[in-house]
This record gives sequence, C-alpha cells and structure tokens, in this order.
Amino acid sequence: MAIYPTELSQELEDMIVKDQLDLALALDESNAENCYIKAIGALESNQRSLAVNLFERIGKDYADESSETNHFLIAAQVELLFLQPEQLSTNRKLLKSLSEQANDIGEQRLLARLYHGLAIAMQWQRNTSQAIKYLLLSQAIYQSIEEHQGLSRILDTLGSTYSAIADHEQALLFYSESLALKIVINDQPGQALTLGNLARLCLQLGRYQQARNFVEMDIALCESESNEIKARLLNLHARIELADGQWENAEQKLNLAIEMLGNTHSDTLFFCLKDQLLIDLHRGCCDKLTSKSTRLKKLMPKNSPYHQVHFQFAHNQCLHKNNKLDFASAADLIDIISELDLPELEIEYRLWLVELARALNVQVAAQQQLLLARKLARMKGFKRFISQINSLMLEMDVSEKIEEESIRPISDSMLDVEDGYLIRKKLGSGGFGDVYLVHDMIHNRDVALKKFQQNDRLDHRQHQKRWNQARLEFEAVANLTHPSIAEVYALGHDNTGNPYLVQQYISGGDINAVMQSSNDLQTALTYLIPIARALAALHSVEVIHRDVKPDNILINQQGTTVLVDFGIALLKKPADDDLILGTEHYVAPEQRLSTDINHKVDLFSLGCILYEWLSGEKVNIQSKKSNKLTSWLGIKKNAEISSINEKICGVAYPLIKSLLAYSPEERPENATEVADKMSEILESL
Repeated sequence: MAIYPTELSQELEDMIVKDQLDLALALDESNAENCYIKAIGALESNQRSLAVNLFERIGKDYADESSETNHFLIAAQVELLFLQPEQLSTNRKLLKSLSEQANDIGEQRLLARLYHGLAIAMQWQRNTSQAIKYLLLSQAIYQSIEEHQGLSRILDTLGSTYSAIADHEQALLFYSESLALKIVINDQPGQALTLGNLARLCLQLGRYQQARNFVEMDIALCESESNEIKARLLNLHARIELADGQWENAEQKLNLAIEMLGNTHSDTLFFCLKDQLLIDLHRGCCDKLTSKSTRLKKLMPKNSPYHQVHFQFAHNQCLHKNNKLDFASAADLIDIISELDLPELEIEYRLWLVELARALNVQVAAQQQLLLARKLARMKGFKRFISQINSLMLEMDVSEKIEEESIRPISDSMLDVEDGYLIRKKLGSGGFGDVYLVHDMIHNRDVALKKFQQNDRLDHRQHQKRWNQARLEFEAVANLTHPSIAEVYALGHDNTGNPYLVQQYISGGDINAVMQSSNDLQTALTYLIPIARALAALHSVEVIHRDVKPDNILINQQGTTVLVDFGIALLKKPADDDLILGTEHYVAPEQRLSTDINHKVDLFSLGCILYEWLSGEKVNIQSKKSNKLTSWLGIKKNAEISSINEKICGVAYPLIKSLLAYSPEERPENATEVADKMSEILESL
C-alpha cells in the first residue's frame, strides 16, 4: 500500500485501512488530498490505470506553493515510480528533483517511501550501488519510526537486489528477516510474496526441493485467494519441476493451473501454455506445435516486449523442429533478451543456441554461446545451469580461461576484503574508469584492477553487446602465450554490481619517458618490434586492440615492452558524440566513423607511435579544405598527414608512410609483415 504524506483525518484513513474502498473511490477530485486518497483506493481495488491517471493529475493540477499540497505532489510522483518504473527511470530531471527535495521532507514515512522509489529507479538504470544506498537509507528510517510494513517491503527489495548481483547470502538474510517480520505483524499477503521470492531464489541456486517446499507453503497460505493467484503459484511450481527434469509433475501442475484459469486471457495462462508447449517440444510431439504456437500468439499482450521474447523463444524452437530456422535468424533474439535484462531467459536461450549451432554444424558459434552462457550464469549466480554447462564444455572440449567473478569486495580496508581485493594505491584514470594496484587475497598476488564507469551514452543493449564482445576477446587472447601481451585473470562485478577487470600488474611504467629521452630509430624499433609481434598474435585470434598508444605499452622488470588494455576500448566512455573508440592522434581515419573496422587500425596506430618517437610530434590528420568528413573518409586529394618529415624518419620513411596510409588497403597486410620489416631496418643500422 502507498503511504500518506500528511496526517489524514481518522475518517479518511478508515476508508483505506478498513477496506471501505467504495467511499474512497466516491471522493470528488477537488483537491490534491482527495485525489491522492482516491488513487490509493484505486490501487487497493486493482484499478491500476485509474490510480496512474489520478497520480498524474495531482502533478498537473495541484502543483502550487502550498507545502501540504507539495507533499501530496511528491508522494504522487513517488507512487508513479513504483507503477511506471520503466518510463520514469529515464526521467533524470524528475529523479534529480526528487532527490534534492529529500532534504526538505519532514514526514518520515514519505521520506522512506521516496528513497524506496528512487532505489527502484536506480535498479531500472542498472545502477545497483546507488539503489542499495537508497534502500539502506529507507530501511534506517522505517526502523527508527517502527513502521514494520514499510520495513518488510524494503527488506524484500534488498533481497531481490542482492539476488540480482549473485550475493545469495545477503539475499537470503534479507528475505528471512522480512518473512519473520511479516509473521509478527500478521501480514499474510506479504508472507506469500516473500515465500515466492525464496522459492525463486532456491530455483536460481538449483535447490529444487527447498524451492518446492517454499512454493507449497505459499500455495497453502493463498488457499483463499483468487484462482489467478493460485494458478500463478502452480506455474512457478511447474517451472521448478521443469528445471529439475520432472516433466510429468510439471505437466500436472500446468494442467491444473490452466483448468483454474478457464478461458481468461491472463498473463498466467500465457506462461502456462508456453511451458506446456516446451514440454511438447521436449517430448518430440510435433503434430500440434503449430496450432499451440498460434494460440499462444493470440494470448500474447500487445506492445509487451517481455511476453514477445518468451513467445519468440518457444516459436523459434517450433521452427527448428520443422527445419525452418537458420542460426543467424535465431541469434537475433539474444540482443532483445539481453536488452530487457532477463538473465535466466538469456542463459536458457544461449544454451538452446548451442544446441542449434551444433545441429547446423556452426561450431565456433556454439563455443561462443556456451562461454557467454557460462559467464552470465556465474556473474548472475544462476547455479542451476552450471552442471549442464560444465557437461557441455567437457563434451565440446571447450575451456574457460578468464574467470567471471561476482560479489568480490574491493576496499582499502583489510577488514572488508577477506576474499576480495585490497587496494594498495591508485595508478591512474582513463576513459573507462579508474586503475588500482590491488592485492588479490585469494590468489595472494598483486594485480592491476580496472573499475569501469557506467557508460550513460550507451543503452543497455549496446552496453551488453560490447561487454559480450570484450568477454570473448579476452577469452581468445587468454589462450595465447606471448611475453608482450599482458595476461587477463578475471572479469567481474563487485558486491555493489560495478564491473571490473583484473589484469597482470606491470610495474615498470609506460614508454612515454623512453620516447622523450631517446628518439633514435634503433631505440624505437627495439621497443616496438615486440609490440608488432604482440599485435600479430592478437590479430591471429581475430582480436583488434583499437587503442594502441604509448600509455598502453608498458615496460616490465626485464625491460621488455608489454601491450595492455586490448578490448578495453569497447568499454570506454566516449568523450563526445562521435564513434571514436581509440585515442586522438593515434586513431585511424576509418575508426572515426564506424565500429566496423579491421586489424589495420592497429597498424595505423603503431605508425603514429613510431613517427612520434622519432619526431617528438604527434601525428595530426588534417584536410586541405575545412571539410573534416572528406579527411576522415580518406579522400586523398583533399587530405594529408601534416608535418611528416622524411629526413627525420630516415630509412624508416617508406614503412611509416605505408602505416599511415589513409586507405586501409594501402597499409601493410598484417602485423607480422610490419615486425619483419622493422627487424630488417634494425639489422641494417
């Protein structure tokens, strides 16, 4: 239930507390208070659309200077955060306004509810650390005023938040505390909600018998509830049975739920029929697949991406059974599932794509989907998939070299990092975030840890695609053994959900100081030949560095140059509105306009470093006309690389000129050719 922003008259409060909803709904809408109470009544009587309209009306019609009315306005905006989180979580102006007004709110229940609403918005923004901050503030307020119902709901939200970042211990503690509190205050509907959360958590962990126990208690508690609620719980029970491979038990639960629902067009019926279709697919009962898929589509709510992806998953399986689906068409759905942030469905779909790719003999795609499924299952804590994934990896001879970590703490306090990373010092910052020298407490070694900032220029779909591509690239490079490529140990998310990368720590600094002190060709080639060889190794596994520059070439204790940060450019935060993923003065012309590039962008960057080393000047790409576009497109008659001094370059001039060619086709074929040419020049000096 929503809260009341000011003290209401006892008569008005009784309208809600004593379920006299007809009195609340009969109120006129002559002031903000009546509108608000009527909206609460609409919520309690399951008239969601009316409630939304009334809350929105308060914002439009009663936004005056009255402090009391302002409280109703704030309360209405908060309730809309709960009712329309997907839409309002992107309204940064509203969220900033509500956050700023928090300091002026004296009514503690309203303030606690405000923090809860802001936390929900942060969850939709995938900003878990900020969500937890708001939830803990709300929890503290509810505890101080002994508002048990509000506190129990905060505990449930904390449980689901920690469950989403795979901190199962914390999730279980919060759910348990919420359930105990609801028993004390005799909140049976609340108990049912928490039991359902516990059942889903146990399902996520593969604890199927415990999941059954919780859902059966939930069903018993809801004996007097509507058929819709009971059918929903039976559907959850069926999902547990399906996950445990108990197909007959699952079918019994689904049949009972479908019988309860009759001819209603509800969400629950849609998902029951979808699961029933999956059972038919598993058993190979293909004769009725088309008719069942058609019925399922008719039940699918319009304009609901959530329902659409579930339908399309089932429909794609039907198409495959009838030999009417290719891998590329099937793989298109994965981006949409990822964008909707449905990790369980994404893991299931990737595992099905593994089967599809193997059936169609697309082995590389099968391996990639399996690795991404494993990484997501580990990151999100879906342990129930791990056994199946491990079996497939053994069967397909696939190994994972880059560990996907979750909830490992990162702190400068020894007390907080028993199994995490102890920060020793900050090494610097980059376009992706901050870099730290940390001690890995589990493996007892010093490593470089890079924490990534949220990239608000990218939507979730773009961000996830880049993360997945980076994961696969790190995995590919991990199978290489090269002295001039820094080793990557792990990718992960800390205990507040922030992403990080753990890499080999190179203690000798970058090559900038050497470039400034020794600008002779012999020194330059001595340091850059290993980097050209490293690029050749990267390119051999189809990995493009995208950000080769002096800052990313470090010197180890043996005096050898080491290339770092391959794949990091994918995760960088753009400095402006263009598509550059590299760094100015080192980025190839074609990289400025498109992410659809090849390995020759790295050769261009290497040429920029070599010329800068010899001349002391950074390469500038200019146009003889003022049209930057023609320069970036590589139209040679209108563009040139400025200040290239042939005398300074000496015998390396032909190589540098070819590396810095505007057109990728005019550059050397590969990094091995470049390294060989550099070696020839070095031997001739």
